[in-house]
Amino acid sequence: MTSTPRSGNLSAIADWLQALAVGLRPATSSMDDTQRSVLAAFSADHDLTVEQRAALVELYAAFREINRAGRQAATSGKPRHRTEGRGSI
Repeated sequence: MTSTPRSGNLSAIADWLQALAVGLRPATSSMDDTQRSVLAAFSADHDLTVEQRAALVELYAAFREINRAGRQAATSGKPRHRTEGRGSI
């Protein structure tokens, strides 16, 4: 038997997701509209479990960090991350 989540539980989950998203990026003010839209879409998709949404936030942050580090390495002459630029998985 499946029970319906209580309003308070959903609010707590939303707060947790928001805190997780904030913790994974340097500052909200440094986010562009695309980043905000992506994170908002993850949070708004109730077809996904809380764990799935959290995983998406973590993956998104990790991919952005890998790409940022690659761009920095390219401008500083350091070798790029070995998987960067290989295309699709």
